[in-house]
Amino acid sequence: MIGIKNIINENHYDFHFSINKYFIVLNKSQNGTKENLTQRAYLNTLTGGIDFGAKQVVGFILNPIVISVLGLKFYGVWKILSQLNNYMMSADINVAQPLKLFIARHRTTTSEINLQNFFSASFFTTLLFLPLYLIVGLFLVWVSPYIAGIENEFFLIVRTTMAFLVFAFIAKQLFSLFEAVLRGMNIAYKRMGVRALITIMGGLSTAKILYEGYGLPGMAVIQLVIVIFTGITMWMIVYKNVDWFKFSRIELQDIKKTINLSGKFMLERLVRVLNKSSDLVLLGILAGPTYVGIYSISRFLMNAAIGSINKIIPAVTPGFGRLIGEKKYEKLLIARSKVISLVWFSGSILGSLICLWNESFIITWIGSKYFAGYFETFLIVILGIQVTLQEIDGSLINISLDVREKIKIGIICLLLTIALSLILIPLFDILGLLVGLIVSKIIIGIKYSQIL
Repeated sequence: MIGIKNIINENHYDFHFSINKYFIVLNKSQNGTKENLTQRAYLNTLTGGIDFGAKQVVGFILNPIVISVLGLKFYGVWKILSQLNNYMMSADINVAQPLKLFIARHRTTTSEINLQNFFSASFFTTLLFLPLYLIVGLFLVWVSPYIAGIENEFFLIVRTTMAFLVFAFIAKQLFSLFEAVLRGMNIAYKRMGVRALITIMGGLSTAKILYEGYGLPGMAVIQLVIVIFTGITMWMIVYKNVDWFKFSRIELQDIKKTINLSGKFMLERLVRVLNKSSDLVLLGILAGPTYVGIYSISRFLMNAAIGSINKIIPAVTPGFGRLIGEKKYEKLLIARSKVISLVWFSGSILGSLICLWNESFIITWIGSKYFAGYFETFLIVILGIQVTLQEIDGSLINISLDVREKIKIGIICLLLTIALSLILIPLFDILGLLVGLIVSKIIIGIKYSQIL
């Protein structure tokens, strides 16, 4: 947050002045009011930081409770099921992503009617794909006990948990459109503190459910309730702050156009999610849920650190989109280099501190047997910085609305990760997983830069 604050300070002539000169500018929106991109980037980042901070605080308090009530093994099962639920995106047409990018890119260059029609087509397209979500969800519910590596007597519990997570995912697809409008209009700050409050209430409810003995299914029910309540809240915020936000009559042709545009992002998102969400599943299958629990605990601090840095990217994406829409590519690349410098600077400092203090933190937090190791911690730090840097270039490629090369690279790196994991995890457990992930991420980083 300090880094963002400094970027806004125009008294810093070199690094910070370049950002203000080339990226954060004053422009007029269609309604004639001035849009201060500097201020909105700061407010959006602050909003994301508050949300992420609440999530990390809740996780910090809740993880020891989950482990103490369920045990390390079932904590690992919960992490596996949560990541497995991401595979529902194989059926996700990913309408929210192109909706956000379309609004971010064209909100000052097209009419409000066009924005309204695109939102309406996106909503009805999502409804059209609900049966496909259910089919994929049923498959994941059936296979979930086998992937989690649990005994037969717990199959019903695991499948019930997975079923509620699937319903939570489906509900999230509808409600995510409302937040996509907020982000695309560059007013995500309008929900400042709302999601954080919901996260805190969800954490308290989860703890109560656990102590009352409802276990994994109870935690999944809370996730579903959180998604529904968040979605309703986002709808209210968008309805209040976006004048054109309403449903309009659309033709079948509009839905077809939306599907054509979203189809590319559906595959792109699936490949990206599989690359980001394969570690726990691979580790669970090849090493067992206990190692998943240890790995999840050991990377908690780095996830918190990198997650806070990652909040910069959604905050500046609408500004990037505007520069692309206005074809100001030189300014865009200069801004990109400054954001990358900020990520390297922040990530290196935070990563060094985590390498020094991760063991002490985990011993104090939960216990010594949950620490993966010093070299594993170092690799977790390297991996976290890699992923964050790739998110910057990945978001720029997405805004260009041409993701074919990105999809090809993602598929190749996913196959490489799986192949290396099959060889290394049985030999080295967590260390083998990390080596495989880092090698594939190096390739992704190089190829993304070449595309740009």
